Amino acid sequence: DRSDWQTLATTLNEAGYNTLALDMRGHGDTGGARDWELAAADHVLVWQYLAERPDVDPTRIGVIGGSIGANMTLRLGAAVPQIPTIVLLSPGLNYDGVMTEPEMAGWGDRPVFIVASSEDSYAADSSTTLASLATHNSSTLHLYDGAGHGTAMLGRAPDLTQRILAWLEANL
Repeated sequence: DRSDWQTLATTLNEAGYNTLALDMRGHGDTGGARDWELAAADHVLVWQYLAERPDVDPTRIGVIGGSIGANMTLRLGAAVPQIPTIVLLSPGLNYDGVMTEPEMAGWGDRPVFIVASSEDSYAADSSTTLASLATHNSSTLHLYDGAGHGTAMLGRAPDLTQRILAWLEANL
């Protein structure tokens, strides 16, 4: 649900970043069925919309996703080589058929910030695997203890929002 991003979006806005949070198909206010292929196409269209706006520098569009949204973020990043960096919160190697190992190969030599919580063992193990596949020397994996899954980590890991902000400042 896009409202899960409100606190992070506010912090990023205050730091001078434009933000856009969206509900994927079948999530939040969108209703309807979940369709990952159509959602992937939606994400490309949103990126194109932002990149074409005169008030947006297309070389400074970073993308952040949580849970299956992290998998979709990696899919978008692999499809759009102009995206300079992504942040993945609790990605999985395979959430509902959305696989990430092939997408990490498509991501190439660009920095990625991967975050998970150790008690979320599937996401933590998946994150560790994805981090081992990341080729850029500044790519980073951060594991928390007791921070939950996906966007829940934003409220449970007090420094995560500032870590994301620092990551974007360093990589956009």
